[in-house]
Amino acid sequence: MQTEVHNSLLDISPDEWDTLNHDNNPSISYAFLSTLEESASTGGRKA
Repeated sequence: MQTEVHNSLLDISPDEWDTLNHDNNPSISYAFLSTLEESASTGGRKA
């Protein structure tokens, strides 16, 4: 097993991420999480 750390979900392909979502939970889907990240709804404070 190989572990990688990414600074952004956008560094990971949607297919790779959603392969891990076995239950098709919308709260952890790539589409949902990437939208949160791109809209700056999550993450650290920006100056």
